[in-house]
Amino acid sequence: MSNPLKLASLLMLCMALGYAANTAYKLVINGKSVAGQAIVVNGQTYVPLAALKAAGVQSDLASGTLSLTLPSVAGGANQLSALQGCLGQTLFNGIWRVRATKLEPIEMNGQKGYGVTVEWRNATRHSLTLAATNLRYGEGDIALALEDGSTVNMYRYDYGWVGDAVPQAAPYTHQIQFFTDSPAKPSKLILRIEPIAKDSRAVPPDVRYTVPDPSLRIDLTCTE
Repeated sequence: MSNPLKLASLLMLCMALGYAANTAYKLVINGKSVAGQAIVVNGQTYVPLAALKAAGVQSDLASGTLSLTLPSVAGGANQLSALQGCLGQTLFNGIWRVRATKLEPIEMNGQKGYGVTVEWRNATRHSLTLAATNLRYGEGDIALALEDGSTVNMYRYDYGWVGDAVPQAAPYTHQIQFFTDSPAKPSKLILRIEPIAKDSRAVPPDVRYTVPDPSLRIDLTCTE
């Protein structure tokens, strides 16, 4: 087929897809908007390959075959490759195995709130701190989402633990505290973690997250 014929065929295909794709959806992966749209063609929904890559899917196109590899599940039957889970469920982002083990009411100096006990395990060969691996602890970074849609920030004087060294494979447990007068019950624990920059000198070069967004969202209304 000559180049003009190829071009004409391609244009006709694009026009046909344009007519058939009468529905398009915005894409959100792990709670974050991504470029591109999902489209519906003849009743089938199609997602761009770039969006799948953003979700951690690896792809290889060779000899007329597109091969997709889903993110692997590590750490046992109770661990997810996704970064959302329930109380008691282990989440793994390539560096940290994280498990929220307990939610309980707390009180300090007349203030009432909730404490969430979280266990961190260092999955690398190095002693690391949570701060060095980009666990953020500013306003809204470590937060408790309530059932009414509001959020409560971590107790502002309790942040020294993010700088504690966690040896290889050793468990590190800390109760994160949140104080609020709201009658709404807790729904999610949010831990914002940013990917490590390629030129970062804070961690060894072989320490990297294996997912695009290593942040953690733990549903406190379910248990595993």
